[in-house]
Amino acid sequence: MRRAVLWIIVIMTTFMIGIGFDRAVRTFVASQIPSPAEPKPVAIYLPEPASEVTQTIASTTPTAPDKPKPTFILDFNRDKFWPWADFQAIGPLPTTFEIDSIQVGINGFSTHPGFIGVDSTQDSHQSANAVFALVTERRLFFVTERMPDSEFEYRFDGEFLHTDFEGLAGTNTPVLRGILRKTKNGRTIAECTVSFRAERLGC
Repeated sequence: MRRAVLWIIVIMTTFMIGIGFDRAVRTFVASQIPSPAEPKPVAIYLPEPASEVTQTIASTTPTAPDKPKPTFILDFNRDKFWPWADFQAIGPLPTTFEIDSIQVGINGFSTHPGFIGVDSTQDSHQSANAVFALVTERRLFFVTERMPDSEFEYRFDGEFLHTDFEGLAGTNTPVLRGILRKTKNGRTIAECTVSFRAERLGC
């Protein structure tokens, strides 16, 4: 009986020690856990009204791109050759051609080389600028953009017969001769060999 009482005392003492140790551990762990941080405000951006969205899109939508700058390959001595004249066809061209003259205003400067285009001396005044050109002291080759209100472009490949455009201006002397082609999407519609005389081109 006495031994049974001792076992009960030992068991109760062990139990109490375990409870005390557990409470001590819990208190220590709780003291090491930091207190939760205060919540920070979160900004929520609502979509703009339809009118404002439309205005924003319109203000940031890029406009139609400008026409690309023409590519001119110039291979001549500017001190000796100055291709600046209005070349008008000698004799009538076939009626399928809307133009009858070539305007060349090349100054030779790299920053702004000038212009080349086809034009009509008739009442229609159809015209188009070259998008690519090769100019030497002997040769003139170019391709135009599409004619306005038309599906056609023009190509010319010719040679200079004279280079004194100023001195021969107003005469009927052929100074430029070559093949003029009317094209559609790169396909030749009509072509003819044309001789041109020179007229002074305004500044």
